[in-house]
Formats: sequence, C-alpha cells, structure tokens
Amino acid sequence: MATSERALPAVVPQASGIIMPAGTIEEALEAFRAYQDLKARMADRDDFQEIQGRLHPKKSFVRKVQRFFNLSCEILRDEAVRDADGEIIAWVATARAIHLPTGTFQDGDGSCSMSEKAEKQRTIHNIRAHAITRAKNRAILDLVGFGEVSADEIGEGDDTAAGRRAAASRPARRGDGPATEKQVKMLYALQHRLRDAGWADDDIRRLMVARFGERRAKDLSMSEASEAIEILQQALDESAPPEGEDGA
Repeated sequence: MATSERALPAVVPQASGIIMPAGTIEEALEAFRAYQDLKARMADRDDFQEIQGRLHPKKSFVRKVQRFFNLSCEILRDEAVRDADGEIIAWVATARAIHLPTGTFQDGDGSCSMSEKAEKQRTIHNIRAHAITRAKNRAILDLVGFGEVSADEIGEGDDTAAGRRAAASRPARRGDGPATEKQVKMLYALQHRLRDAGWADDDIRRLMVARFGERRAKDLSMSEASEAIEILQQALDESAPPEGEDGA
C-alpha cells in the first residue's frame, strides 16, 4: 500500500508552429464509431447502471474498453488519508491509462472516504478498492471514453449526513414521476440479496434512511429509485470477495 510515484516523460520543445490534431477528423470519427460499436455489441445490461435516467458505465464495461483499445493501466499513487489522531478516514489513488501502440497516456484521480460507506462496509479494503476503481475508470474513460462518466463517479461530493439529508429534501426533477413497478421490484430483490450476503435488516435500513428518509421503495420518484438501486448494487458488489490484489 506504499505510495508509488513515477517521473513524467520529458516535454520535447517544438521550434515553432501551432498545436495540431493527433489525427484526421476521419480517424477521430472512426475511433468514436469503434467505441459506440463496442457499447452496442460487447456490452451487456450488467455493464451499465441507470442513475437519474441516464446509463453510466460500470467497472466491468471500463475493463472491456481497456482490453478493446489495447491499454495498460498502472497505479501511480495509492495512500491513506489520516485525521489528526492518525486514524484512516479516506483513501486516494492516481492511475495512468496508457495506449500501448502510441504511448499516449491519461492520468486519473480517485478517492473514497469512510463516511461514504455504510457502517458495516467501513473497512480499509473497501475504501482503497473504491478509490482505485474510481482512479482507473477516470483515467481509462478520459483517454478513450468520449465524455463518459462511470457509475463509480456518481455520488462523489458532499458525503456528509447533512449533505445527504439536504439532497433528499430537494424537490423531484420536472417530469420525474413515481418509481416504476420494475424499479420497486428491483429494490426489494437487491435488499433480499443483501440479506443473503449477510447484511442485517437494520444495516440496510440505515443505508437507505441516510439518503431517502423513512420512505418506502414505492414512495420514491423514478430518479430516486434509480439512485437507490445504484446504492444497493454498490453495497452488494462490495460484499463479494475481492477480484484481485487491489480489488479494483
């Protein structure tokens, strides 16, 4: 878990002239078409998470992007953030995505705090894995993702209890109707799967109350239900055994 820093490549000065594109417009369009084709033909429904009416790529799809575009991804920074008493309160990471054929690279930062997690999930492993996942996703999608924002990015920001309560009190977006029957069934199914994974009913309840108050699943709006599904799915994903050394 030691911090790892790598030297940046030297900048080669140019004699004169303006900055030129790395390729032609046709080449840029072809790259964009390849990315869209990847989404249409290689992605499945589990590769995306609907959040507030929009689909955001999950870690599984970002890893497909990495393989498809022949990228490597290495961790440049990997360290804990401690409070004044020396207790770990968050984790920060920086990843570098590199296009192997050309050497073009993009760095991405990620962080995760203990306060983002339900009490049962407040472990060093979980916040480290989430910070690294965010860093990798950001680096890879910034390099070839054409403006995509991963599902792991959503929710970064005000993660205090007061911030969550304030967000919950905001009026629903215009045109945002009640949660659909499909969304409600999905929420109940995810809660059942969390119980099977060892979660207590009180833990699940606290996770939801912190963001949505005492309302039942069927009382949420469509956008709130989408967010609730994302929260429960993330909690379920983090209940699974780690996939690798860094869990990301």
